[in-house]
Amino acid sequence: MISKGRIRLFFIFFSLTAMLLICAGASSASPIAPCGIVENANLGVYASRNGKWVPITFGSDLYGFESIATNADGYAALRFNDDTLVELGPDTVVHTMFSIFEPERAMFQVHVDKGEVRLGTGAIGLKNPKGIKIVTPKNIFIARDCIANFLVEPEREVAEIEWMPAGVEIVVINTERKEEFRLPSEGSAMVTDAQNDILIEVP
Repeated sequence: MISKGRIRLFFIFFSLTAMLLICAGASSASPIAPCGIVENANLGVYASRNGKWVPITFGSDLYGFESIATNADGYAALRFNDDTLVELGPDTVVHTMFSIFEPERAMFQVHVDKGEVRLGTGAIGLKNPKGIKIVTPKNIFIARDCIANFLVEPEREVAEIEWMPAGVEIVVINTERKEEFRLPSEGSAMVTDAQNDILIEVP
């Protein structure tokens, strides 16, 4: 278990980093460069741009800090510049998604509001062991080289490791309990229900 002080410092650093990146992008006079593309999508995928939801399709550019949503029949595969792949299932909403892959910095973050997300990490996961963050309403998942599935529903959150090399762990910070947990191997899973009861399953 980690102390509340460490949790508090983590959130302060996490929030300040995101705010600085947003401000830097907003103050730039030049157009923001894309951070990825839509590798695959059907007709039920939308991005929030300039205050409006607009359709995005195969080949559309992806930009940092935008929101992506799918409808009840929607599906999207989003490929980022470091080769990280994020797949969105039906009725899924993600936001504040950004990817930075530079010699000095390597980090990827996505907030999952609801729905199904499959993550396949790319070069960022190899370069920075704490560079991949998946944020859900109840948890923060800090990942590296892995393939993992996430399900976010009002009554539960589920994270399951599909593939992960030996010796790699996903760190889970439960934001309501202020506790840290670990998913240590392929096939391990974490479930948080509506009462925030936590079940870790390891094969």
